Amino acid sequence: MSTPQIHIVTLGVSDLARSRQFYEAWGWKVSSASNDNIVFLKGSAGVLALYGREALAEDALAEDLPTGFAAVTLARNAGSKEEVDE
Repeated sequence: MSTPQIHIVTLGVSDLARSRQFYEAWGWKVSSASNDNIVFLKGSAGVLALYGREALAEDALAEDLPTGFAAVTLARNAGSKEEVDE
């Protein structure tokens, strides 16, 4: 059996254009597979996808019940304090 891997993490976002700008400012590169409804950002070990929050809930056959905290976090470890400031 192969080692389990995660290839895509999808975030439901309220403003797709603003979220795209945020991640691009961090250096994420947008994939050509992106379109007006979903943004794929290429990482070294997989893909971060940005999708409209309501559309993601619909796709998951779930009700969108924003709670203020979705019990999910993402982390990016920096190599130095200077890199954090940058």
